[in-house]
Amino acid sequence: MAAHRTRLVTARQGQCRAANSFATRLGPDLFVRKAIGWGLRDYAPTDPEWVRAFVAARVCVLSPVAAASGSRSGCQVGPAVTPGSRLGDAGRVPTARVPLTYATVMAVATPVVRWWGRLEVVGQELLPASGPTILMVNHDSAWDPVIVGVAARRRQIRALAKASLWKAAPMAWVLDRMGQIPIERGRGDAAALCAAIEHLQQGQCIGVFPEGTVSRGRKMPVLSGAGRLALAVPGTRVLGVRVTGAVDIIRVPHRPAIRVEFFDPEGGQPTAQESAIALTRRVMTQVRAQAPAALPGRAKKRAHYRRFAEDHTANWHPT
Repeated sequence: MAAHRTRLVTARQGQCRAANSFATRLGPDLFVRKAIGWGLRDYAPTDPEWVRAFVAARVCVLSPVAAASGSRSGCQVGPAVTPGSRLGDAGRVPTARVPLTYATVMAVATPVVRWWGRLEVVGQELLPASGPTILMVNHDSAWDPVIVGVAARRRQIRALAKASLWKAAPMAWVLDRMGQIPIERGRGDAAALCAAIEHLQQGQCIGVFPEGTVSRGRKMPVLSGAGRLALAVPGTRVLGVRVTGAVDIIRVPHRPAIRVEFFDPEGGQPTAQESAIALTRRVMTQVRAQAPAALPGRAKKRAHYRRFAEDHTANWHPT
């Protein structure tokens, strides 16, 4: 019960910060229309009169730090995101040094990915050594976040990961200390997006899997969260990342040939005229053009997923 209450409080605080940001940019009337579709319905009433009163009252105000820095996101680090909440250590203001836990996990994974996986990295020079950066990555294997982290070498990547990974206490401890960010998939998780925006404002690199889940050979629609993050922090560098061969990493004795390619998206960096979903679709279309969805597992399981993917494709309608 206490954990559930903490989660609701954290979500409500995230909703407040997001509401301030959107209300400031859009004005109360337009904000009312946007709020319901943006996912605030998961955390608070969305009656228009309530939202207007909420916006007018400005119940949630920017922290002094955010106000002094001219923050446009409305997000803050402090009481709204604290250790022990659902966001845990992911909500702390990042430091310049790579956390020891993150470095340790990458060091342990490096022999598996680089030697066993015969890792090939293309375009690593495009990844900035510092400054706000978003990586939009295809997702065919649970190994993808680790593989991209190894490929990025000394640049820490804070990935948006499904919140269910935090259910196991040991895993939650590791993920928090690696600086990963839990997100409730497909629910417009305001608290997670605010945490990611704060890290971008501090010049960090955020890894996003816009398809929301492992593809398992399916053609997946993309979500707009990555585009929202890129547009929320001016000057954010957006890179597409193609990962291939990751599904073969556990097919012993068959050795995989893993390839990670960083690239600048065709059409350039995001502009104010491009919507969040249009930006995400543009980049992910280019990612998938040369990294089609791959089937996981050995022969028997792969056949199962092939039938599953065929059924999904037959009933799939792009949005």
